[in-house]
Amino acid sequence: MTPQEIKEKIAILQEEAYELHKSYSNVMQEIQKLKLLIVNEIPSYGDHMTMEDFRESVIDGGFMDDDGSGNYATATKMTNIDVHLGDVEDMTGDALLYSHVVWFNK
Repeated sequence: MTPQEIKEKIAILQEEAYELHKSYSNVMQEIQKLKLLIVNEIPSYGDHMTMEDFRESVIDGGFMDDDGSGNYATATKMTNIDVHLGDVEDMTGDALLYSHVVWFNK
């Protein structure tokens, strides 16, 4: 290999190492979230709905931050993780991890 090829190979390996480090950091952050996750029964006073139905309502303007608040949930349990309507609308962040939402109107 020429010195230039070696430099290019080193640059590629450094970029790959950086990407692996970022992935590792993201995984560790998710593990930390799970360690702090508290799961509760779904209360009767909350509106339990699928993420798909909730997202459609958010996009249509049916839910706004001023209307109340929500927690991410599964089909049978509710988490202590707050719903962020922007994440639901864009399907990013925690919205990708849960199939349901429990919404509490003000």
